[in-house]
Amino acid sequence: MATGDSSDLAWDARFRSVDAEKTTFAVPTQNRFVIPSGRGNGQEDRDYKRKKVCSDGSTGDERDCETQTQRFVNLTTDEKLLCLFEAINRNFEKIDNTQSINNQCLEQVKQVISRVERNEQNIDIHTRKLQMLSYKSIDLEARSRRNNLIFWGISENMQHTTCRALIQTFVQNELYIDPSEMCIERAHRLGSTRNTPVKYRNDPKRPIIVRFRDFYDTETILEHAYQLRGTNFRIDRDYPIEIEEARKHLNQMDETKTARVNRDKIQIKYPAKLSINGRPIKDMFPEWYELLRESRTTGFEKFNNTSTLNCPPPQNAQTELTTSATYKHHQSPGREQNAQITPTITNDKNLETEVFHETQSETTMSHAHSTDKPQNREQSH
Repeated sequence: MATGDSSDLAWDARFRSVDAEKTTFAVPTQNRFVIPSGRGNGQEDRDYKRKKVCSDGSTGDERDCETQTQRFVNLTTDEKLLCLFEAINRNFEKIDNTQSINNQCLEQVKQVISRVERNEQNIDIHTRKLQMLSYKSIDLEARSRRNNLIFWGISENMQHTTCRALIQTFVQNELYIDPSEMCIERAHRLGSTRNTPVKYRNDPKRPIIVRFRDFYDTETILEHAYQLRGTNFRIDRDYPIEIEEARKHLNQMDETKTARVNRDKIQIKYPAKLSINGRPIKDMFPEWYELLRESRTTGFEKFNNTSTLNCPPPQNAQTELTTSATYKHHQSPGREQNAQITPTITNDKNLETEVFHETQSETTMSHAHSTDKPQNREQSH
């Protein structure tokens, strides 16, 4: 029996008294050979951090480690196996805890991945809708400018009081069109004389933008624009800046320059699609008509469903019910059907606005009825 203190002798005597066949190593016992971590109370923690140096030059941790190692060497084989078995059990417990933590992290990662995928889908939908709205906005602006024409090359030294009179004279003298039947709503120069190059300041020729009342007048002028061939005058449509830049890019392409030298038929169709001799060359807005045909409200169903699931219930439900009942009380009996599709009002400000608009519309309807049938004036009110 190896030497040791009284506790070691008691430990050895207890395990030698047990029969070998009845011995089980699953009994949890305290491990007396673990190196102290030094994480006790504050004083022990400070002592552990300082690591006091002994007289022989070694630290306290080194001495404790040597003592524990010597004790383990002096143990019997059964005690050593028991200590190893306890260490293995503790490692298995750590592994189980680590696996549970990993499973939790894996579930969280799966949730994050699903949210990221859903957000990517929503981003794709919103990007598509943003492009569609941009195209619709450009198309709407272009349609609002259909009655505009830009005249280039007209000198400012010509003696005319207004640009409207100047355009009427130009149309009559250069295009041989009777301007008496044309109605010009507005005409003015574009740009400032300060931006005119120095060599053109003696005879500036800023372009004139003209808005006609009828679209038919613009078509008539463009049909006679071929008569300006070989002159310094030019007539163009008024396009938004996006379409104008795209068409300018198509005009500066090498294919366009080569076709212009060969006197081929060049067409730039709306909005910006280049064709040479009927053969399409390049389209600056390839998804133009496809996006314009799309709806602005479809495509958000999945996004709305996912966002609705995460929405908390309204906290002012009682306020909504009270305000809705008050709003229905102010309505006339003949308008109960329209009240069913009216959105719920949640505050007094919106209620006053809604009641004002509906009172105004009711007054307008009553005046309309009184105009059509004066004998029913009292009934309408």
